[in-house]
Amino acid sequence: MVIDLGEVREAPVGDDRPPPWTPRQRRAVRVVAALVVALLAAGAAPVRPALVMLDIPAAIGDRFVVSDSTDSVYLLSPSLDALGQGEREIVKYRLPAGQEAWRTRVATAGPLRTAVSEGGILYALAEAYAPETIAFDADTGKVLWRRAGWLGDTSAEQVFLSHDPRDDGTSLFMALDPRTGVERWSLEVPREEMVLYNRDRIVRWRGDGAVEVRDRRTGGLVIRGQVPPPVINPLADSNPGVQLVGGLLLVAGPPERVVTTAYDLDRLQPVWQAEIDLMNEYVTDECASGTLCVGGDGPGMRVIARATGRTRWVSDRWSWMWRVGSALLAFGTESEPMRVAVIDPADGHEIADLGRWSTRPAAINPAGRMYAARTDPGTGRSWIAELDPVARSIHVLGAVPDSFACEAGQLVVTCTRTGGAVAVWYPRRKLDE
Repeated sequence: MVIDLGEVREAPVGDDRPPPWTPRQRRAVRVVAALVVALLAAGAAPVRPALVMLDIPAAIGDRFVVSDSTDSVYLLSPSLDALGQGEREIVKYRLPAGQEAWRTRVATAGPLRTAVSEGGILYALAEAYAPETIAFDADTGKVLWRRAGWLGDTSAEQVFLSHDPRDDGTSLFMALDPRTGVERWSLEVPREEMVLYNRDRIVRWRGDGAVEVRDRRTGGLVIRGQVPPPVINPLADSNPGVQLVGGLLLVAGPPERVVTTAYDLDRLQPVWQAEIDLMNEYVTDECASGTLCVGGDGPGMRVIARATGRTRWVSDRWSWMWRVGSALLAFGTESEPMRVAVIDPADGHEIADLGRWSTRPAAINPAGRMYAARTDPGTGRSWIAELDPVARSIHVLGAVPDSFACEAGQLVVTCTRTGGAVAVWYPRRKLDE
């Protein structure tokens, strides 16, 4: 039997004293208590907690990585605080019991700043003067390959690396085979040129407006052309005034006029112009289908049509938006934890308030749900919940003590504990699947 005590609107933070109950609430509690007593008397099974905790010893500065698709986590040690050459250790733990699957040590020129687990491979980035990407077999911990370069996007088809700058004054961009590290194609450009890429296209941009578009999968040339470049002061402007988003190349207009021109990538023909300050604003295609989101350093965002550049609606309440299935999530302008809401992509109208949580797009699982956390600095407790944007619901899994700096992944939530240990909070229902 499931006893529904009502929808959880928001987990308490700070003051844990319950509000005064009304007579109606007191009567409801007495009824629920009577039901619980009856169940216990009938020999009902005890209620198990919604979360299982796994405590992993770690030191302050160690890096913790949650796997993408398998029930496992990785600990990189020593990591952030260990500069210079030395040996780094990576340990894989299986969930939910926390058995050590493998432990491997690797010598690097710098600390392991980050790592990504995808498609049965763990990619780690060792940051130094010459950055290096190292690929490990996720099942055994064996080093598959190591190449100079910054780790970029990873996929089942290829891994994207960049090496900039190099001693000869050039930048190198490479697509590698994920399992062998064999180079599939590479692009070498002068250091003053810029390379942008998205899902399936790479753009080589020169300051005078010369453009070269290539297929990201093969590296093959799609088109070359010339577009009017933005007028910038290289000594004052670090922003080049060019962005690649949603299959469009966006180029800032003259400094005396706030305007951006969008070019079709495969034809390099202008599609539309809009009042976008590309020197101070960013554009993403992560909001509703057929639209682009425009934001800046200050609060507020606006949604424009991807096909025409026309503004559909504007709101000063959100700092970021993200599409989750058929729902559009909006994140507030406050500092962490931000308010999370489901909004109508057509007009920005708020549909459901999911409360204040720390979460991120990487926490969205294939089912469209996402884990979230929020720490109460006054008590050292962290609330952990599962958000369902499509169903517009919140399921608070519980509160865990002595924790902070929680990070939500697709499978688990990790929190740092006093002394640097890492706690992994695993939803109980995963054990029953």
